[in-house]
Amino acid sequence: MKKGVLLNSDVSAVVSRLGHTDQIAICDAGLPDPGRDAAYRSWR
Repeated sequence: MKKGVLLNSDVSAVVSRLGHTDQIAICDAGLPDPGRDAAYRSWR
């Protein structure tokens, strides 16, 4: 549930599409992602 204003329009768009059981992680490049290598994460 959005309780305040999000200034980033991309983040706001993702949050608006979330359902009750969906999860989101907002992080820096240090978050482990076992399915991807570091080059892929930095490219996105």
